[in-house]
Amino acid sequence: MTRKFIVEIEYDRYLVECDALIADKISDCQSQFRKWLYDKTNNHGYWVAFTENPADVNNPQSPYYGTELDPDGKDGVVYGIDEFLQWLNENHLRDRERARIVASEQTGLHHLDEFNSWLKELNISQNGVPIIYF
Repeated sequence: MTRKFIVEIEYDRYLVECDALIADKISDCQSQFRKWLYDKTNNHGYWVAFTENPADVNNPQSPYYGTELDPDGKDGVVYGIDEFLQWLNENHLRDRERARIVASEQTGLHHLDEFNSWLKELNISQNGVPIIYF
């Protein structure tokens, strides 16, 4: 059996479907992903070493804009929905139906009215769908 959940990354929203056992514990999976992502012993390819001022993560003109800093503030990681789903599929869904995006929306703003309209278009009740934020 599958179940849906929502992932929101910056201004992008994704409706994802996967095995219900994983969807029901998606917040725990998100925590595990973040722990794995920021573990400097992992050579996962998402690391960015800053050659400029780390404050550039907040500058829209910087190539580092939107990069999340690790706790020491010297390095960062760049990732998105594809990286999260790849990790989820490889670590939790090897013998189950793979997680997949069934709908997405890219918006410039976080407005609850827009979010509720998007859910209504998809015929989904917000109460029954877990949501995680990155």
